[in-house]
Amino acid sequence: MEKIELQEPPIVYNPLRATSFPISGACWHELYPKLKIHEIEPLLFHHLKLTDYTDTSAVKRYFFMFVIMPPDNPNHDSWGKYFSAKSGIIHNYVKMDFELFKQANESEALQMQAEAYLQGITIIPSLRGMKNIFFDTEKLYADVKNLFLRKEWVGF
Repeated sequence: MEKIELQEPPIVYNPLRATSFPISGACWHELYPKLKIHEIEPLLFHHLKLTDYTDTSAVKRYFFMFVIMPPDNPNHDSWGKYFSAKSGIIHNYVKMDFELFKQANESEALQMQAEAYLQGITIIPSLRGMKNIFFDTEKLYADVKNLFLRKEWVGF
C-alpha cells in the first residue's frame, strides 16, 4: 500500500484548546516517551467532527485514555467507562499490555496505541449511560481506521 501524506487543514491545533476528541494517558514513567498522544490527537482534531457521529447535542466530547501500567499496579482499576449526560462527555479507556508496550519499538508502540484507540471505539455502545444516546460508532471506527491506515499506523 502506497503511503499517503495527509494534508492538514489551516486550522491550528492547540492542545490547550477544547477538542472533541481529547486523549490522555496513564503511563508508567519509563514508557511515557513512547506515548504518542501528540501525534494521534491532532490527527483526529484536523480530520474528524463530532457532529458527523451524533445527531444530538448530548455528546460534546469523546475522551479517551491509554492506560499502560505494570500489572501489579492497581491504581487505575476503579476508573469508570461511561457517558456523563451532565457534561456531555463519553469517558473511555483501554488498558494496554505493559510488557508488550515496554518491549515495542517506537513504531510498534504507535501501532499498539492506534489499535487500542480503535478497540475503545468498539465498546462505546456498551458504556454506562449510552443506552438512549445515538452515536455512530461504526462510522467513527471506519473513519479513524482509514486515517490510521493512511498514516500506516495499523496494518489491517
